[in-house]
Amino acid sequence: MPLMILLLFGGPGSGKGTQAQYLAKEFGFTHISTGELLRKEVAANTALGQKIATIIKSGGLVPDEIVSQIVQENLPQLLKKGSVILDGYPRTVGQVRALDALCKGLPDVKIHVIYFQADAQTLKDRLLRRVACEACGTGGALDAKGSFVCSFCGSKKFVRRQDDNEQAILMRLEQYESDTAPVLDVYLKRRNVVKIDAAPDEKVVQRNVKEVVERFKSET
Repeated sequence: MPLMILLLFGGPGSGKGTQAQYLAKEFGFTHISTGELLRKEVAANTALGQKIATIIKSGGLVPDEIVSQIVQENLPQLLKKGSVILDGYPRTVGQVRALDALCKGLPDVKIHVIYFQADAQTLKDRLLRRVACEACGTGGALDAKGSFVCSFCGSKKFVRRQDDNEQAILMRLEQYESDTAPVLDVYLKRRNVVKIDAAPDEKVVQRNVKEVVERFKSET
């Protein structure tokens, strides 16, 4: 039976990471977050990590060759364990080509795409409210009063990602439209995309995502 590579596609703040974590737990996928891989490289303070940090702070997208290099180093080994979720990759047509080339040298795999649709204002509002618990790292969002209580440990202290500021967010949304949106066109032509409305409550989106993945599994 072919292995599945599930691509979660959508603008920054569309809920890809949250739904990826749910799907990994529900279906046993290995979750590969390219954002997390990049942040680990930054945390290691390697020469490459320092370069990535500069780009992220400015709100820019990390170049194709760097992201693809990290994916190429991790994906083959992880596929040996079973199907995977690629969260945040590919983001450009160049990365699509890199993934296609990589898949040619891998065991039989089938790519499916879920596209999380949300308008730019919704994405901006979410990103401006997005935080993480300072104590345990659990993700969350500020309430209407700007307060936060961690759903896991109850801490009220939070931290923000360095690129979750208004200027960087606007730049990321612009870059998404110009660089990343064309990726959807590539996969739409291959007829392997299912669109999901990302605007509703997280649990509603979760139910819809589960139904889609169950259908993918029956087709794979």
